[in-house]
Amino acid sequence: MSTRCLLYLIAIVSSSCSFFLTGPTELKSDNFNYSFEKPGWDSIDPDTSDVAYLNSNTGSIILANSLCKKYQSSTLDYLSSNLLSGIENIKVVKKSNRQISDRDALEVIATGMLDGVSVKLKSLILQKNRCTYDFILIMPKQIISNDLAAFESFIKSVRLP
Repeated sequence: MSTRCLLYLIAIVSSSCSFFLTGPTELKSDNFNYSFEKPGWDSIDPDTSDVAYLNSNTGSIILANSLCKKYQSSTLDYLSSNLLSGIENIKVVKKSNRQISDRDALEVIATGMLDGVSVKLKSLILQKNRCTYDFILIMPKQIISNDLAAFESFIKSVRLP
C-alpha cells in the first residue's frame, strides 16, 4: 500500500464520527487507558485520534479515539453509519453487539473502496460516561487473521473506568 493511500485512509477515518474535534465543548476522554505491544505493530502519529498503530508488513492500521459530550445522544447505529460514510461501495458483512468495559458496543465488519483501493475493516463503537469511543482496524485487500487477533488484543487491553 502506498504512503499516499495510507495517509488518505487515516484522513478519511479520522474525519468521521468521534474522530473529528471541532471546538472547546468536545473533549478527549481522560479515562481511556490501554496496554498494547505486539511484534510488527508500530505506533504512528495519530493525527486527531488518540492512538494509531501500523503493521508495516501488512499495511493494516489500528485507530482508537475518544470524544466526550458531542455524540452522547447518538445511537450506536448512527455513529457506525457516520464512521463508514467515507468508504465507497460499502458492504456491511456482519453487524453484532458485544460488551466492552461493561457497555454495549456495536461491532461492524465491512468491505469497500477507498481511493480506488479495496479495504476491509472492523469497527467497534461504544459510549460510556458521556464519551464515545471508536476502535477500528483497516486492512488493505483482504482480511488478515493475525491482524484481527492483534486488534482483539488491543480491545482486550482497553480500560474505561
